[in-house]
Amino acid sequence: MTVRVNLLKPSEFRRQGAVSGPFMLRASILSGMAFTLLFGMLGFVNFQIAREDLAACKQVWAIRKPMYDQIMAMREDMATQKKIQQELKGWQVSRVNWTRQLHELQDIVPASLQLKRLGIRGELEMKLKSAPVPAEGEAAPEAPPTLGTPTRRFFINMEGKATGQMAESVVVQFVRTIGSARTFKQILDSIKLQSMQKENSTADQGEQADRVFSIEASTLKREMK
Repeated sequence: MTVRVNLLKPSEFRRQGAVSGPFMLRASILSGMAFTLLFGMLGFVNFQIAREDLAACKQVWAIRKPMYDQIMAMREDMATQKKIQQELKGWQVSRVNWTRQLHELQDIVPASLQLKRLGIRGELEMKLKSAPVPAEGEAAPEAPPTLGTPTRRFFINMEGKATGQMAESVVVQFVRTIGSARTFKQILDSIKLQSMQKENSTADQGEQADRVFSIEASTLKREMK
C-alpha cells in the first residue's frame, strides 16, 4: 500500500503553467482599459473628421445656396409659364375663326333682306365628368359628378328687316339657309327664329308690311384642352 502525503503549505502552492491567475486577471483588466481607450480615441477622431466634413459642407452650401434658390425660382417660373401656355392653347383651340362664316353670310343674304345688327358672344362652361358606370351587380355611386374640362360656346344674334310681298317667307328660308350652309353647319348646334313682326302697315295701298326679325344661333361646345 502506497500513501502520498502533501507537506506543502497553501501559501507555497504554485500554478502548474506559464502564467499565474492573478497575472491573468491584471492582464485582462489592463487589456480592457487599453481597448476602451483605443475605441474612445477612434471615436474622437471620427467625431473630429465628421465635424470637419460638416463644416466643409456648410461652406459649400453657403456658396451654392444662391444658385439653388435661383434654380428653384426658375422652376416655379417655368411651371407658371407652362400653365399660362396651356391656358392660351385652350383659348386658341376653342376659338372660332369667323372669317369663313362672315364671307358665306354675305353670299346667302337675299337681296330683299337687310341685316341691321350682328352680335357674337362667347360663354365659358365647365363640362361635368359623369360618374363611372358600375359593374353588373354593383350599386351606383352616390357621389355627384365632378367638374371636368372647361368648354366655350358662342351665341350669334342677328337682327334685320325683310321687304317685299314675300318678306315673311324670305326670313323663314333665310334661317333654314344659315342652318344648312357649309361653314355654319360645321359649328352650329341650333338656330331659331326668335321673333318676327310687322314693321308698318300699308294695307291701304295694297302692299304687304315689311318684317323685322331676330335670329339666335348657338354653336357646339368647344373644349379648352
